[in-house]
Amino acid sequence: MKIARTLGILGLFLMAATAVAAPEGSFDSFFKEAAGPGFWGWTIIVVGTIAVGAAVYFTGGLASPLVPKWVASIGTWIGTSFLGLHGAAATSAGLALLGGGSISAGGLGMLGGAMVLVISAEFASNVVIDYGVGYATQQISYASFIKDSASMQTLPLVVNDDGSAAYSDSVSRVRKGADKLFPKGKGFDIHSPAMQRILKTEAKRFAANAPLSDFSIKDLSYLSIVHFQNANYSEAHKYAIMAADLSDKEKEVSPVADYLFAVTALYSESLGATPRARAKLRRSFVTEPKNKMIPLLLGIYMDRLTYRIHGGLSPASDMGEIIEIFSSPELGKVAPQSTVVLSSRLFIEIKRDQQDILTLTDPKNYNLLPGKKEVDTALDSRLRVLEGLLNVAQVNLLPLIKRNSGKMPKDSPFTLEKTEKLIADYRNNIPDLKNKIAELRAKMGQ
Repeated sequence: MKIARTLGILGLFLMAATAVAAPEGSFDSFFKEAAGPGFWGWTIIVVGTIAVGAAVYFTGGLASPLVPKWVASIGTWIGTSFLGLHGAAATSAGLALLGGGSISAGGLGMLGGAMVLVISAEFASNVVIDYGVGYATQQISYASFIKDSASMQTLPLVVNDDGSAAYSDSVSRVRKGADKLFPKGKGFDIHSPAMQRILKTEAKRFAANAPLSDFSIKDLSYLSIVHFQNANYSEAHKYAIMAADLSDKEKEVSPVADYLFAVTALYSESLGATPRARAKLRRSFVTEPKNKMIPLLLGIYMDRLTYRIHGGLSPASDMGEIIEIFSSPELGKVAPQSTVVLSSRLFIEIKRDQQDILTLTDPKNYNLLPGKKEVDTALDSRLRVLEGLLNVAQVNLLPLIKRNSGKMPKDSPFTLEKTEKLIADYRNNIPDLKNKIAELRAKMGQ
């Protein structure tokens, strides 16, 4: 869980900038200081938080003789080329990005940081992750999704105070509160109770400034961000809808409003990843292809999407839609790194579903199983997701890997040849899994 928080903190602030106005509605207009330099910069957060957070998990794992050398090199490549970091911070942050989603959802976190990537990139037909029956039969609901999201990666604090007077004052108050709690950004934790109280208070205070009809796209987006950071997702979605509607009405493209609409739509039981949400998510990325926050934004979205898919709240095909976004020519410069990140997230989820089935059908766990109905529900759900994700890997992921194969490191665990074999191994394992399920059901029916 700490790694999920750490990666959320990773992009909490961008590098301090000179006094150059950012385009209205851009990510820089919220998350890059209007004038600098300032304390709340990318470097401080990486050195002051990643080094004492993710590195604690990854250093021991990387030193283990069980961890292949390619793990560190891939982590460093992602951290350097995708995040603009260097040295140990780049390695730790890169690995956290590759495995953060599964950890925040409670999946592979127990294995320790570096092992997440190793497990996701290798096939095994036996139980290699001792989840325990309780986790394997866990029923994920909309309520549990809301609860668990509070510890997932989240959006950065807004640091650019260029806007309306009310907006500028609000940003200033939050930053002063953060400065008091975490001088010069040291040890910053947006999930801390004190920081959460500041955000909750500020959301109410800002909303009371004027009638909502008087708020600009930036004001509404800001309210959505603060509520999202405060894990008040219904309010975040409400303001995101208003910001997106106003953006469409005024024909003003706002990448931030687009992203907020897409990510908060995952918290609407009736919406999820609708065509409009997918279109806005795509536009939020392709409008600013050089945006340094893309890896964090992708991680935030993927954490929530994979959670929903694992619990049956969203279809596996939704992951295919995300992969297709990063097939866009406009995102060509970040496509190689995105391909590895998406591959890792996809195969971590595939591994989780396969391991759930193996855990439940393992004879030594028979006396630990709950009721037949609960086991049947879990088995049906995991098998459906597993088969759906393998289809996504075949149809959506392989073409993306093929297009970017020459731009990825040779020791990447997700080369075209390795990925084709991984998919084939899992597909060939499906009949055996179905036989195990049939045998268990026959035994439970006695």
